[in-house]
Amino acid sequence: MASGILIDGLIVDLLHPITKHPIPVFGPEDTGMEFKPGDGYNKRRRVAMRAGIIHWTGSENPPETMFRTLNRRKLGVEFCITQLGSVYQFCDPCEVDTADAGAANKFSWGVEMICDGLVRKGKPTKTPKHMPPRTKYKTEIHGAKVTCRQMYPAQLQSLFALNALMADNVPAYGEAVCLATGVINFKRFRGAMGHYNLNRGKTDPGPHTMHALRNFMATRHLTGEEIDALEDRDGR
Repeated sequence: MASGILIDGLIVDLLHPITKHPIPVFGPEDTGMEFKPGDGYNKRRRVAMRAGIIHWTGSENPPETMFRTLNRRKLGVEFCITQLGSVYQFCDPCEVDTADAGAANKFSWGVEMICDGLVRKGKPTKTPKHMPPRTKYKTEIHGAKVTCRQMYPAQLQSLFALNALMADNVPAYGEAVCLATGVINFKRFRGAMGHYNLNRGKTDPGPHTMHALRNFMATRHLTGEEIDALEDRDGR
């Protein structure tokens, strides 16, 4: 297991936002899973990162399945966060420009959060045996009413820590978090945004995730009670 996040050739501790204990990080040396320049559409980083793209995987499958799927499609991503909050890193984001965000690839890093996020009629999700059912909430994305599943608190905590680490270690990356639920002028944005801010065909990562991230980045502090309250904010 890696001791932290590899960024610009250096290892930086990824600390839990509440306990300040290290969050488990698994790198290519642990898993053998790595995205490199020249693999499919993945390229060498040429432009400074100023944006982060938050995704959900669309299933509850493990990181290995996600990696194989992206590899088969000649795509990639820098990070993945599991249901329990462990972080998988697939490359140094300052060196590799992964193909996870279309036109935003060259100036962004991306993280896939394992979650079957969109509730579809007739397509029930399979909750992992070690996890409780996800909280559901009704919302609007691209002006359409949808029902989404929330990230688990452990996933949100790791996302908070990862985004703060990027903001602290990448000079061009901003503190802002986009709360719009439609496509924006993303080429001018500096900070974290959802995949749906880039493409009308996407619904990830759900508005709840972005609101939770914005609340954390505003103060860089959340109590345990505030984290627990995230589950109930939009109802069950």
